[in-house]
Amino acid sequence: MKIHQSLTLIAFLVVIFSCESPEKKQTATSPRKKQISKITSPKNNSRFHLKDTVTFDFSMEDTSISIDSIIATSDRKTLFTSKNKSRATWGSDNFKTGTHSIILTLHLSNQTIERQIVNLTFLADSAPEQLSYHVINSYPHDPKAYTQGLTQEEGALYESTGQKGASSLRKVDLKTGKTLQNKELEYQYFGEGITIKGDSMYMLTWQAKQGFIFNKKDFEMLGTFHYNTEGWGLATLNSDTLLMSDGSHRIYFKDPNGFSDLKILEVYDHKGKIDYLNELEYINGKIYANRYQTDNIYIIDPHSGKAEAVLNLSGILQNQDINQEIDVLNGIAFNPLNKTYYITGKWWPKLFEIKIINQQQEPI
Repeated sequence: MKIHQSLTLIAFLVVIFSCESPEKKQTATSPRKKQISKITSPKNNSRFHLKDTVTFDFSMEDTSISIDSIIATSDRKTLFTSKNKSRATWGSDNFKTGTHSIILTLHLSNQTIERQIVNLTFLADSAPEQLSYHVINSYPHDPKAYTQGLTQEEGALYESTGQKGASSLRKVDLKTGKTLQNKELEYQYFGEGITIKGDSMYMLTWQAKQGFIFNKKDFEMLGTFHYNTEGWGLATLNSDTLLMSDGSHRIYFKDPNGFSDLKILEVYDHKGKIDYLNELEYINGKIYANRYQTDNIYIIDPHSGKAEAVLNLSGILQNQDINQEIDVLNGIAFNPLNKTYYITGKWWPKLFEIKIINQQQEPI
């Protein structure tokens, strides 16, 4: 009896599934509708420089149908609109460096809409200005400090150090190099960049994907935050935005509350991307960034991502100052009263106060 009931049920299900509507079958197997339009220029992954005029050419498989209008967008912002039938031009003067997806929405004469996407990379429109420097002072620096972050406020110098078991947040006496206040991280954390926001100090770690918020006055821990990349450099843009690097060519604009991404800036010069961006500082409307494993500090436009200028500091640490292991240049801080910059490096025995000079021989 049970066998008979089971066979009856199976037969019933077979009938049900075999009677599935042809509409559903057709929906599941229908091929994607073929587009009539095609973008013929520029080719995907083409490279341009900012301020270049980009020409978009289109062709139609059905010549009886034409393009009524074109709307181009990127990052949800409209770049241009055009009424041309098969070509549109766009000046990239106010665009950003980096690789961007350009979405072209085509309104066709048969009352349909098609979308074409092309990925384009934009480089800076000119080479970075070559800057020079003048040393104002040099000060002792803890040669055991693997400097990851450096910042100053109202005459107080703050520094973060790295290496597991040696990572810390410090308040340092500029003239003597002595540590006035110290907060050590637990052994598993490799300390990275720091920045001041109000009465708080934000600090990154390298690969733990976790940062810390400390009270600026007594270094008491106030909280933690998390991110999805490595943590390298950190700076404060304004009360609503922090800047973070992760060792790539990207700078992340972060919401201090929750540390979510507000936007991502890709940094390029006229030849290509500037990667290994490390310690950051935001000074007079520009982003200053050490480039890891080099003696260069880049000055970056925060709106376009263009590397506007570069300062090479090779040779600032003289051979007679080196009597132990040292590592690379890292650390930028600005004194707005004197308009001077403090720079140092990992395990460096000295910290330097410098003036940065532009090609017109003027301090910046």
